[in-house]
Parts: sequence; C-alpha cells; structure tokens
Amino acid sequence: MKKQIVLCDDHVLFLEGLEKLIGTESNYEVVAAYSNHSTCIEYIKNSPPDIFICDLNLEKKDGFEIMQELKPNLEKTLKIILTAYNEDFLVEKARKLGVNCFMLKSASREELFGIFERKPSDAFYTNVCSSVKKDFTQHDLDFKQKFKLSIKEIEIIKLVSKGKTSQEIGDRLFLSRFTIETHRRNIGKKLGISGITSLIQFANENNLLD
Repeated sequence: MKKQIVLCDDHVLFLEGLEKLIGTESNYEVVAAYSNHSTCIEYIKNSPPDIFICDLNLEKKDGFEIMQELKPNLEKTLKIILTAYNEDFLVEKARKLGVNCFMLKSASREELFGIFERKPSDAFYTNVCSSVKKDFTQHDLDFKQKFKLSIKEIEIIKLVSKGKTSQEIGDRLFLSRFTIETHRRNIGKKLGISGITSLIQFANENNLLD
C-alpha cells in the first residue's frame, strides 16, 4: 500500500515541484498539497496521513505552530519540517516539539526518499550541520551575533540594499514573497528601523554592502 503524504508550503512553485517529484515513486502518493495552512489543518484533522511535510515559514502561521496544533492528530504520522533555514536553535525547537525530521530544501532526492522510510518512533533526524558552511565572511557572522540576526536575515538585508524586491529576493532564495516580507518585518523590529531607506543606511553604516 502506498504511503499517503500531505504537503504544506506557500511557495507554490516549490510545492508543485515536490509533488511532481514524489509522484515519480510508486511507493508514495501525495493525497493533498496546500499553500494555505488553514485548509491543510482542516484536512489533516479529518484524515491524518502517513507523512506530513511542512514548510517552516508560512504567511500567517509557522510550521512549528501548525505541528503543535496538529500534534494530537499526528501521533502515527512521520512529521517533517522542510525548510531553507539552517539555524541550530530551530533544529532544537523541532526536536523538542516532537517533529521527526528537520530537513533543508537542499536535500538530495535520495536523502528525501530515504527519510520517507523512517518510522515516527525512530530517532530525530536532521541534515543541518552545526557549523555554517555558506559563503559568509567573519564580519557577517560577528554582525549576526551582535544584532541577533540570522544569516538569512543578513542575506536579505544585502539584497534589499541592492534594490531587489521581495519577489526577486524570494525567487533567488527559493522562498515565497510572503516569507521574505515576514523576514523584513522581523528585521525592522530587531533593528528598530522601518522603510527601505533606513535599511540601506543601516547596511551602509555597518559595512554590509558588497
């Protein structure tokens, strides 16, 4: 019998691509794919799947909140967070919440399908390395610590400062426009600034412009 899978990701192109990829394997079936969290939650409460794959940062509710709300319905479900975020504290939060796997969207096809064969009772799994291996300078990492910004947020600041729109940044980082806009709001709150001009000035004053 095919394992039934439900997907939730507000980046529609990624969602469609993942559904198509899973459809190439005869052992699995995507029974529902949602870009809207509320309809996804409603579906799962009535029909819990064998595997639930959820993005971390959605338009109005993050993947952790969704997993928490659905926890009573997902006791026998393999719960996977599939995200572009590689922060250690997020991995730990997923583990404590009872999520089974915290996966980066850069995972290979082989790794993804290998995860599908795991059981909810298996040990927690993640493919996030504890050390950052992206192409960031020591200045970026020091800046991250000073202002409590994530590496992803620093990357977005740089792209905004180059005049990129939220849609353009989302396309480049494989995230939805709504996710980028959420990041930008969070950045503004952390730094106590608002508006593109202030952000560009901040980036210039702190040597974040390439």
